[in-house]
Amino acid sequence: MLLMNPQKILIVLLIITAIFASSCTKTEDTTPASSNTTITKFSLKSASTNGLSKATFTIDNDNNLIYNVDSLPYLSDVDSLIPSIFGGTLSAIYLNDTIRYTGKDTLDFRNPIKITTIATDKKSTRTYTVKVNVHQVDPDLYRWEGLTSEVYQGETIEQKAVLFNNTIHFFVKTSTNFKNYTSTNGKSWSETAVTGLPLSASLERLITTKDEFLLIHNAELYGSTDGFSWFKIASPTAQLNCLLFSMNNKIYALGTVDSKRVVFESSDKTTWKNLGFAPENFPVSGFGVWVDAAPSGKMQAFLVGGRNSGGTLLSTVWSTESGSYWANLTAEKEWFTPREQVSVIQYGGGLMIIGGKNDSGALSDKQWVSPDYGLSWKAADEKAQLPNLFIPRFGQSVIIDKENYIYIIGGQTSSTFLKDVWKGRKNSATPGY
Repeated sequence: MLLMNPQKILIVLLIITAIFASSCTKTEDTTPASSNTTITKFSLKSASTNGLSKATFTIDNDNNLIYNVDSLPYLSDVDSLIPSIFGGTLSAIYLNDTIRYTGKDTLDFRNPIKITTIATDKKSTRTYTVKVNVHQVDPDLYRWEGLTSEVYQGETIEQKAVLFNNTIHFFVKTSTNFKNYTSTNGKSWSETAVTGLPLSASLERLITTKDEFLLIHNAELYGSTDGFSWFKIASPTAQLNCLLFSMNNKIYALGTVDSKRVVFESSDKTTWKNLGFAPENFPVSGFGVWVDAAPSGKMQAFLVGGRNSGGTLLSTVWSTESGSYWANLTAEKEWFTPREQVSVIQYGGGLMIIGGKNDSGALSDKQWVSPDYGLSWKAADEKAQLPNLFIPRFGQSVIIDKENYIYIIGGQTSSTFLKDVWKGRKNSATPGY
């Protein structure tokens, strides 16, 4: 009897076991071929294109379109992009009919690209059109236009324009009366006589709340719900000199206590709370004022320029969230020259100063901007500057409507009142940009 070597027996057993195990686990792939041709994921990459990594593309399988709803930043370079395409049941993908997709293909997306998918059944196909949207306008560019050269004719002693219930009210004082010119677009204006205001009243510190117009004259408070018919409100409990602004459903005013300037606050226009003495070097006339939500979400008021109680011309920017505590944001440095009858607005992620005058007349530097909400300032660059046809002025009114348009209305030069209207908007402030 022939005996097999034990080592050979072990090797044979291992081979038999492996064959048996293989036969037990091997299964036939019976997955049917699919006719699904849809792309489920699409993205683009490029080391040089800003914002591309955050771009989200919509895959519209009903219309066979792929596109980004939010356009890429202005001047984005899209001529050398690498597409990433995925579809779970695709056997092949072709780019512009001839290029078989490898995942490393670089394409020029300045024009639409065709993507053709082939399903695993090798028969079903679909062709998508890919369009990469890029902003075609400079987001930092302001577009200005003159709407009208003369809202009204005749003499002028004072002007003041405000926005109320989406309507511009342009008040004009003459030697005999007050008039109110109203418009919803800055081009077409309607004239209405104003009643109930003493002719000696000044329009300088007329303010609006969400419900009415308010003005102080000879320490008496006058109000109007439509801007045309005015009435005297119950006498305030404090000696008020001028209204500052309305904020958080309260009204703030400057008054006098023992010959010193005091800031007052009221919720009912009759009872006024003493918030304390105004800071040293605080403006009492000729200042620009703006109230808006700060980046923190809290409402904040800004007072720019003007003259203090001693008559000194100021280059200060005062800010408050409460009316009781004020910060001089420019205390450490004089960023712009002192000026009065200046306008300030919050716009485009910062503040902007427009117009103003010094003791010699209208200033030629039409605009200053602050990207950090009053802490530092610089002259507006070319993209923001008003057109050359815009006449340097002071005492103008500046408002912003619900579509983020800036309106500059009227004002003065050293020799005359201006009666024109200018309109402008930063491209990035366009709704839906």
